[in-house]
Amino acid sequence: MGYFIVTLNALLYAYALGVHWHRAKRIDCGFVLLSAYLLTAIMCIYTYIRIPNVYDIYVWPMVYLFVANMLFFRPYLIDNELLISKLQVKKMTYFNVFSYIYIVCGFVILVLCYDDIIGAFQRDDWAAVLGETTKYGPELYKSLPERIAKNICEKTQFLAIILSFLYMTEQHKSIPKAFLLLTAIIIDVLSLTVTFASRGGVAILFLNFILCYSLFKPLINKKIRKIIYLFGLVLLTLALIYTLMVTISRFADVGNSITIEDPASSVTFYFGHSMLNFNAGLATQIQHYMWGGYFLGLDNLPSFQGFDKELGTKVGSDFFTWVGSLYIDFGPFLTLIIAFLLSARLMTIHKKTIIRISDLFIYFFFLCLLSKGIFIIGGGYYAYYIIFILYYIIKRIE
Repeated sequence: MGYFIVTLNALLYAYALGVHWHRAKRIDCGFVLLSAYLLTAIMCIYTYIRIPNVYDIYVWPMVYLFVANMLFFRPYLIDNELLISKLQVKKMTYFNVFSYIYIVCGFVILVLCYDDIIGAFQRDDWAAVLGETTKYGPELYKSLPERIAKNICEKTQFLAIILSFLYMTEQHKSIPKAFLLLTAIIIDVLSLTVTFASRGGVAILFLNFILCYSLFKPLINKKIRKIIYLFGLVLLTLALIYTLMVTISRFADVGNSITIEDPASSVTFYFGHSMLNFNAGLATQIQHYMWGGYFLGLDNLPSFQGFDKELGTKVGSDFFTWVGSLYIDFGPFLTLIIAFLLSARLMTIHKKTIIRISDLFIYFFFLCLLSKGIFIIGGGYYAYYIIFILYYIIKRIE
């Protein structure tokens, strides 16, 4: 029965992707988003085949997860080409100043973290890096300038990604500035990723780049697109090399006391077990809900180990999807209500005759949240407050 369930799950996302392609006839952000979920569902099949006795899964949680996801996806499955064609940017000077500040912060991080980044690659013992981080806690900042630079880059990353691709459009073309912004973003993410010997951060950043490009693609000429494809191919190659390096070094350390026999299986487990976790460890096991405690960080529980004990769940890791993070707080019914209300609010952006950067910012933020939500959304997500503060700041200066 379990094999049927994971296959059905993949077929649902394949069907949704086919329907979207039939309607849109192009690779837009909705196509990319659905493709990422389909790929995860396929890796979910592979993971279940390799370790079928670990997950006791049922049909209804998979169907529920699919329905909830489709509700969240609604604003991204309609004409995004029309949406971006309505973009008008006023007071570009403010955004140019922000770009220069972000670029400077990125290169401050490079100067201050260069030895640590290079040292980690030369050491080539990512299991030891992870072990030290787990044992002693991550040392995120070694100086005040590093703290300031990293916080600016981390908290404003979504705006920086948007501006990077905006600088590739005909109206606001500035390829050197776009390249420097993208480089600063990569430096910031790499410095944090190396600290945790993490694989997910690189994958999520690359996916965010693809999603933003898919939004801006209609405004970018063919010559620039070719450069983007070449740059993307180089990034993808480097990301795969890094992922393999980390995986080979620490492939046995995947949590849940599950032994993975080879690095390839570790990668598919890492990126392909979130839906299984939602099904077997969360939706069918949870005994009561946190009512906002997890989402707002008010629970004071030590990550998944704490709420597994407190709520009766058996997730065993933080990988239980964006829908799962809401399910922990609000249960099945209210989670669907939130999905409907949020998508309805984002749908209003499509109805506007003129789109501003502030509209695109909030639209892109939730798009990236959904892409990351295939895997993991941490509790105490204070970043929401910062995002909405930034949104209102951008709205005021436009």
